[in-house]
Amino acid sequence: MLKKISRIFLIVFLVLFLLLGALFIALRSPTVQTRLAQFGTSLLSKTLQTKVSIERVEISFFNKADLVNFYLEDYNKDTLLSAKELKIEFKIFDLWNRKINVSKILLDGGTVHLHGDSTGKKMNLTELFKKFNTTKTATDTATSKFKWNMDLKEMELRAVDFRYLDDKSHTDVKVLVPSCKIAMNSISLEKKIIHIKSVNIDGTDVQIDLAKREKTPDDDSILHLHFMVGGMQVKFDELAITHTRFRMNDHNNDTILPMGMDFKHLDVSEINLLAENGSIEADTILTSIKNLSAKERSGFELQSLKTEARVSVNEITLAKLDLKTSNSEVKDYLSFRFSAYHDFKDFLNAVRLKANFDGTKFSLRDLNYFLPKLTKLAHNTVSVTGEIDGRINNLKGRGIELRAGNSTIFKGDFY
Repeated sequence: MLKKISRIFLIVFLVLFLLLGALFIALRSPTVQTRLAQFGTSLLSKTLQTKVSIERVEISFFNKADLVNFYLEDYNKDTLLSAKELKIEFKIFDLWNRKINVSKILLDGGTVHLHGDSTGKKMNLTELFKKFNTTKTATDTATSKFKWNMDLKEMELRAVDFRYLDDKSHTDVKVLVPSCKIAMNSISLEKKIIHIKSVNIDGTDVQIDLAKREKTPDDDSILHLHFMVGGMQVKFDELAITHTRFRMNDHNNDTILPMGMDFKHLDVSEINLLAENGSIEADTILTSIKNLSAKERSGFELQSLKTEARVSVNEITLAKLDLKTSNSEVKDYLSFRFSAYHDFKDFLNAVRLKANFDGTKFSLRDLNYFLPKLTKLAHNTVSVTGEIDGRINNLKGRGIELRAGNSTIFKGDFY
């Protein structure tokens, strides 16, 4: 009797083993994998009521997934998300214990196009996923309460095209990222913390266009920027940006100033940045800048900048500052305070300056890029030590020692 039971158990085990083996082989078949992907995208298309497609998918069982030519359309029949190739590598894929350890994500030839409407209340991405949420069943809602442990270690972007078009603010932001490599320490979506080990970005091109619009009282309203929304916090150990370009053009004024910095038509190239121990939380960025260099179309060149930086929507503070251009050297502490970045259009009257200079040397040739009225004095260099506070048109100085040329010296306070 025991022998018969043993034989039956052995036969059942062999049959199950063969079935699992056949299933494993079938799932590794490109044809089967592609048909499964097509079935999944067809189901997703019906759920979202928009076009979703994948040309081909290749899966190494619980180890790698490779999606080729993925496409997701918004409700305006424009591209929302697409990728020539999306590769995902797993170390752990444990559905029972809700653990997914993703060792690497590679996005090659990706496109992300976000579009906000003229009311400022609708965006193509959020509208799409609202539809996804409304199709969830009660079981789906209960299942979504489970907390998944996702541990991403490495991410790489190649030739990724990001665009954000905001009809309300008439703003068009385009970012082309040829190469970006990110090494992660940890991600906690529950705690809303992303801790990055290192970021290396090369050759990025950022372009912001403010479209022409009819002049209204709102044209002089304050423009607020928000770095991080939804309570998310990002920390990074090291950030390296090389050979990057930033352009901003306000098409409501097509005339470019012939001299000096034109804040309505900026073009900054050869941006190279090395920063450490940084964090981005709410509307504030904190980081230690080890080196920053850049060139602006006007001719102004920043050769080197080292500082402990704090940047927010109404403040730029540079502590332990060491800034060098070809003609000037600024040291110690420098802070700009403003209501919004809009104030830089009226730098002379709207931005408050606070500084503590120690062995600082200003070339009026450099200042002339920001205050063109100094053209006739551009050949002069001024050495400054002391504290300065106030707007440019209404400055106060304490403990000031100012030297110009070989024989001009001023010591004292001024208002």
